[in-house]
Amino acid sequence: MRVLTIAHNAVAASNRRRVEALRMQGADVTLLTPPWWHEEGRRIDVPRDVPWRVGRTLATGNGTRHVYLSGLLQAMRTRPDVIDLVEEPFSLVALQTLIAREVLAPHAALVVYSAVNVQRMWRLPYRWIERLVLRRT
Repeated sequence: MRVLTIAHNAVAASNRRRVEALRMQGADVTLLTPPWWHEEGRRIDVPRDVPWRVGRTLATGNGTRHVYLSGLLQAMRTRPDVIDLVEEPFSLVALQTLIAREVLAPHAALVVYSAVNVQRMWRLPYRWIERLVLRRT
């Protein structure tokens, strides 16, 4: 099984355990992260020569508004069976991933992780994005 994991928080080693567990189960996992993120109370820069994909992002550090300028389309071309999106379903990167999946990997299952555990009424356009992403997962 080919899994594409997209996770801004995976810049921190402690947040890559999910990817490592999938690999231990025999999955072929491609990980995509931004070049840096504020995680674990500090800025973490991805070192050079990491064994995962690092994409350039716009609005890096903003969990709602960041998007990939590079890396996402190339990662999607790995023809994943599953897209493991560790991003909020109301985020711009969730919408970007959904659109990329529809075009490049329409048969891939989309799984979305959300840290939000209460019902919220997001302002527009986030409410529309969340509704669309959740309907297509």
